[in-house]
Amino acid sequence: MLRTELHERFDGARHIVFAVIHVRDVEQAQRNAEVAIQGGAHGVLLINHDFSVEQFLPIVRIVRKVQP
Repeated sequence: MLRTELHERFDGARHIVFAVIHVRDVEQAQRNAEVAIQGGAHGVLLINHDFSVEQFLPIVRIVRKVQP
């Protein structure tokens, strides 16, 4: 995605903020995503350090469903 496309997607915002969430489990990821969005972040980036992709992807899907 080009920078111009990113800014268009977020209504021409001059600055776009994404919160980084280091995922421990689904509840923590959902809670932190909610806090970030309510705090004004445009989105979140979920980071996985401690478990397999097979365990991580369902968490990503759940958080996306709750915070599209």
